[in-house]
Order: sequence, then structure tokens, then C-alpha cells
Amino acid sequence: MSATVLLIDDDPVIRELHEMWLKDHGYDVIPADNGAQGLALIRQGGALALILLDLQMPRMNGIEFLRVLFEEVAPTLPGPLPPVVVLSSASQLAKDFPQVAALLEKPCSPRRLLETIRKLTSA
Repeated sequence: MSATVLLIDDDPVIRELHEMWLKDHGYDVIPADNGAQGLALIRQGGALALILLDLQMPRMNGIEFLRVLFEEVAPTLPGPLPPVVVLSSASQLAKDFPQVAALLEKPCSPRRLLETIRKLTSA
């Protein structure tokens, strides 16, 4: 069984590239184009191995997503949250959230991204 990554990014080109690349490396991918959609998918349940998050998005940006995820959603879930990896040109903003497993600056090499994901998912 492959690990499932929730990929939250508003840029359809980046989202599709990351989705294809992750699938090529054996991951299942659930795409979301903003934080609100990502939270809805998490609330639906299902086994997620990792959340890959952009910060700069419309509707609900990554910072607001992290706040709601850690303060409101996590306490209601039956199990632990999957690790969250922030992949953004503004990743320094996520440093207010020590629960974030990794901060990767865009652009990030595919090799470094894959190494981070494999380390956090043991896949």
C-alpha cells in the first residue's frame, strides 16, 4: 500500500507537476487548491501520510490553514495528524508553528522534496 499525500497548492501547474512527480515515485496524491478545501478533505477522514502545503493561496492561505488545523481540527481527530511540510517562497512565516515538520523554500529541488517526504513517511 502506498502512502497518501494531501497536496495543497493554488497554482494548478505546480500542483499538477508535484502530483505527477509524487505518483511517479509511488505516492497516492489528493490535490486541493486552497486551505479550506484541504481542511474539508482532512475532516472527511482517511489515512494521510503527509500534508504538503503552500502558504500563499487565496480563500484560505496556508497560515490560516495551519492555525485551524492545529487549534481546531487536530483535537477532534481520532488519531495523530500527519506531518506537515510547508513548501513556499514565504515559508519563514510558518515558523510560528513548531508543529510543522519541515519548511522547504521554493524553488525546491525534486530530490530534496522527495528525501524530506520519504524521511517523514518512511516510504
